[in-house]
Amino acid sequence: MPDKDPQQRAERSSSMSMTGPQAGLGTEEVAKLAQLARLGDKGEELEQLTADLQTLTTQMTPLEQVDTQGLAPLVNPWEENSQTLRDDQVTESDESTQLLTCAPACDQALFLVPRVIE
Repeated sequence: MPDKDPQQRAERSSSMSMTGPQAGLGTEEVAKLAQLARLGDKGEELEQLTADLQTLTTQMTPLEQVDTQGLAPLVNPWEENSQTLRDDQVTESDESTQLLTCAPACDQALFLVPRVIE
């Protein structure tokens, strides 16, 4: 069940932090992640993948230091009507009749094509 209270969301996201020294992304953890993601045996690439993931989590550290107290999320996917949608408008004319005149065979408003699978 998603948290409706912004304070609960903030507390939950801060407790799920994956950056900084607490991230602990070692070769063993990355190997387990690779196995769970079904990446196959990536023994030769494991060191590079570990270094890349450590770099990525290090780059996220400044984002965690931004003070977001009192800020509401811009979009919440669990709330109804959280996205502003534009009205549907027809922007192109119906050219199906003109296109059907170019077809080698047609029946009413459908293109007829040879059977491929019997």
